[in-house]
Amino acid sequence: MPVPRSLAEDLRGRDDDAIASLMHSRPDLLRPVPKSFADLALRANTASSTINAMSDSTAAELAVLEASCALASAGRFSSADVARGVGYASDDELVADIISALMSRALLWGSIEDIRVPSAVREAMGKTPAGLDPVERCHAAGIATLRADPTTFDRKLENLSESLRKALVELAWQPRALRSDRESDAAVIQWLAANDLLATDDTGEPVLPRAVALAVRHDLLIRDVELEPPTTPEYELEPNPERILRDSGHAADQFVRSLDRVVAHCALTPLARQANGAIRSRDWQDAASATDEESADLALLLALAWHQVWIDDDGHRNVRPTTSFAESATLNRAKRWALLVKTWLDLPYCPSLDDGDVLRARAVPDMPMIRRQILRSAQSAPLTKIGEWLAWYRPRRSASAEVMLATLAEARSLGLITVNGAAPIIGDLLAKTPEETDLANVMSAIMPEELPDLVLQADLTATALGPLPRDVEQRLARAADWESTGAAAVFRFTPDSIRRALGTGEDAEALQSWLAKHSKTPVPQALNVLIDDSAKQRSSMVVTEVASVLSCDPATASSLIAAPELSDVGFVELAPGILGAQVSSEELALRMRQLGHFVADTVGIGAPIKSERLPTQAGSKASTATHRVISSLRRVEEKIHPELHPPDQLASLTPQELRAVLSGASLAHHQLWLRFSDEDGNPMTHLVEPLSMDDGEICAYDLTSNEIRVVPIARVTSATSLSD
Repeated sequence: MPVPRSLAEDLRGRDDDAIASLMHSRPDLLRPVPKSFADLALRANTASSTINAMSDSTAAELAVLEASCALASAGRFSSADVARGVGYASDDELVADIISALMSRALLWGSIEDIRVPSAVREAMGKTPAGLDPVERCHAAGIATLRADPTTFDRKLENLSESLRKALVELAWQPRALRSDRESDAAVIQWLAANDLLATDDTGEPVLPRAVALAVRHDLLIRDVELEPPTTPEYELEPNPERILRDSGHAADQFVRSLDRVVAHCALTPLARQANGAIRSRDWQDAASATDEESADLALLLALAWHQVWIDDDGHRNVRPTTSFAESATLNRAKRWALLVKTWLDLPYCPSLDDGDVLRARAVPDMPMIRRQILRSAQSAPLTKIGEWLAWYRPRRSASAEVMLATLAEARSLGLITVNGAAPIIGDLLAKTPEETDLANVMSAIMPEELPDLVLQADLTATALGPLPRDVEQRLARAADWESTGAAAVFRFTPDSIRRALGTGEDAEALQSWLAKHSKTPVPQALNVLIDDSAKQRSSMVVTEVASVLSCDPATASSLIAAPELSDVGFVELAPGILGAQVSSEELALRMRQLGHFVADTVGIGAPIKSERLPTQAGSKASTATHRVISSLRRVEEKIHPELHPPDQLASLTPQELRAVLSGASLAHHQLWLRFSDEDGNPMTHLVEPLSMDDGEICAYDLTSNEIRVVPIARVTSATSLSD
């Protein structure tokens, strides 16, 4: 098979699967959509795209690529030359596989017997790839003798003094101009001149010739090549799949419950945000204490809830739950975990490193990619070897130790990594398009079974016999304080917790019946007495929005005015049982509930807010169907111009109607007649197949002109489906 004459011709000759693989490994080649194979080749050979592709290469691929660049400067070369240059046998399959992988990503092209290196790759690799002068600067007789009889040169090296041999070896691996005023260089210059091997660079300074350097290196291009990832001794591997699955399911279950606790805390005590968007330090500490979460874990939970729009700013710099979180109650815990873990995978920063600033953290564009790399490394190496494995897997994109440890901690909280190793579900998560339903099904099978049973004890504690169903856990958490979390969580009933439950509308008798239903032991008398006494002490009252006025019976009003803990409220008796306050009605209702009073006609304390934000998703731009782009490129190459007859009239559409038609055609792969103006303002009506719609432009294959065309939507006046 003849070797293609250019990268464009090489790409043109590849099959559709190979082109699709190239576009998947280098997605920047699809943005914007290339208009021809020549355009695709030109873009693949740009500095920015090449550097990105090289940054996504392993140490083995970079070593082979550098060796290829070193060989390319001397002429044509083959896979066997590369293998020998990195110290492997000429027919080594591993080297051939690496070269094939580089060719599939267009970092090399040609054939195994005649490899070509794109110019952008050679420029990115530097002027002296493999530490060799790219130009053969000497044509003296000594060079010809060296090439004809290398063994004679080797014998000459053996007869050299130790210091001179050492100087030659150093120069062979790093070319530079020789300085006659340096003692070691003077000896080298003298020896090279005596053997007719001396060369000069462009400035006339003496240098070690490329041929001599290769001879000193025994034709080795790169030293200490690691073409295979670091291996782990078997004695360090302790596979325990059953334990990994158990720990993963338990961690995922607890993570979802932890998020529920954090959001519930935001409902009762909204987190105040400062003017710069950071959460107030005191509120942050109170939230960490109330939810029993470490600061890093709290940051992760809040970040995911924020990006999932389960919490939001209520317009008064308070973070509160949204109606979206209330709607998530219909989802089972595995489904909610799947939503959270997909959000985390594409989160544009590392929440654990931001703490109180988590809701205003600056985006790090590479963070989703770094997170995926760390998860892949966890699949391939023990946790203690992840840093070493990452250094081989992506040497040009290595994450800092701080980011790596924080990401691993977050993955462990989510149940993706356990102390015994990576959970198998990472493979599903790192799939090209992980489906939430599939992730939820996998996790649901390993999550611990929920049990609604409790053990009530005389010390006013309730111990769960297993993970509680969400509705049971939330109702119990309203009436009792968390004392410990986990599968067998412990809750403690206190006068304050009972008053809090009654203040949210809980009925004392119904609460006692509910506890008796779920308890495996009789309800302790002390708990019944606590509930009854708290119910007798509460008073019904009404808080309205008008000037923060509180209505209650006169006796209760007198006690509230005299209460020292309410001295900052500034109560003023407006009439018997009518009190005015100096705080907002919302805060007043909250204070009354905290004291155990039932507040009727609530003003929204604890009620979810409606947010206009949409869940943040990485890659939210319109996706491009790769196979349709490839098909369009093939048709452009065929240069077919069919005879088409556009309709005489196309009805004008509003911008909203136009976008709906274009989006529908793009998703359904429908052909449509498009009326637009060219750059000179001339009206045109062409039959097109939309490929993508993004940034105010529509990219489509134009059947009328047989080209891939990009048209600003502002220039489009009308569109209609071909079937219409």
